[in-house]
Amino acid sequence: NTNRPGHFEIMENALQSRGFIGVKVYPSLGYDIDSDAMENIYQYCENRNIPMLMHCSQGGFYYKKKFINNSEPDLLRPVFDRHPKLKFCFGHFGGDENLIHNKILSSTWTGKILKLMEDYQGVYADISYHTEPMQGGVSESNYLKNLKEMMKHNVYRNRLLFGTDYFLVRRRLKEKNYWAYFD
Repeated sequence: NTNRPGHFEIMENALQSRGFIGVKVYPSLGYDIDSDAMENIYQYCENRNIPMLMHCSQGGFYYKKKFINNSEPDLLRPVFDRHPKLKFCFGHFGGDENLIHNKILSSTWTGKILKLMEDYQGVYADISYHTEPMQGGVSESNYLKNLKEMMKHNVYRNRLLFGTDYFLVRRRLKEKNYWAYFD
């Protein structure tokens, strides 16, 4: 959080001395993703091949309602233009609600991430905390159909990562739904 005093030194210490291997950003906690403070972090990570992960769904935590869209994928386009070697993962892939329909709309955060993957080599996404399809039915069928379609595309197949957020998911779902989904 770039609003935290000493944020850069804390990050650098964690990466150099504490065994951390990446940087997570969560802009809806009240800071801009394309600021001078973030620019220093992007440069640092790009120069050292350190991956970054950003919370990217309209759910989760936020400092104030006005910051809820600070993780909008297109806000990163100028960053990727300046830092073409930056490795950056959009956590939650824009939100599971974008994958449970018959097709993924380009106007959704997920659709925008797919376009960023096509345009920039260092862009990734993960499918963590995707609980909507775990309820079964049409949502699950569409979700799996959409994932299968993406796996046919070389760019997406190689940059779509599996993630769970299992400790949060387990609090929301019945155990039998959780395990059936992985089965």
